[in-house]
Amino acid sequence: MDPQLTDAQINQIRKCLGNDQKLDACKLYMDFTGGSLLEAKQFVENLPGVEPGSVEDTEQELVEQVLDLLESGCKLDAVRLYRDHTGKSLMESKVFIEKLISDFQILEKSNSQSGCVGVILVFVILGFILQSML
Repeated sequence: MDPQLTDAQINQIRKCLGNDQKLDACKLYMDFTGGSLLEAKQFVENLPGVEPGSVEDTEQELVEQVLDLLESGCKLDAVRLYRDHTGKSLMESKVFIEKLISDFQILEKSNSQSGCVGVILVFVILGFILQSML
C-alpha cells in the first residue's frame, strides 16, 4: 500500500470505511501522513478490500461535492449545496461546513476577484491622468 502507513493505520482506515465513515477515513489518512485532502480522498477510494455499509451513494457524493467546493474556495456554494440537499437550516448548514473546514484543515481561499477590481481601477485612473496630460 502506502509506505508511509503501517498495517495498523491502514486497518483503522478500513474500519472507518466499513462503517461508512469516509470522511473520518480521509481525516485519519491526513493525520497519519500529513497529506492533502485530495491525496486522502484518492487513497481511501482506491483502498481494496473494503465492503461499504448502508450509507447511500448520494450522501457520499454530496459530501464529496461539498469538499470539492471547499477546496476550490467556494464556501458559500458549499453551504448552499449542503442546505439544498439536506433541508437543514442555514445555521445548521454553516456549522456543518465550518466543522468540515476545521476537521480537514481546509485553507479558506480569498476571493481573487477583489484584487482584479483594484488593478482595473488603477488602469482606469491612470488612463484618465494620461488623457488629461495630453
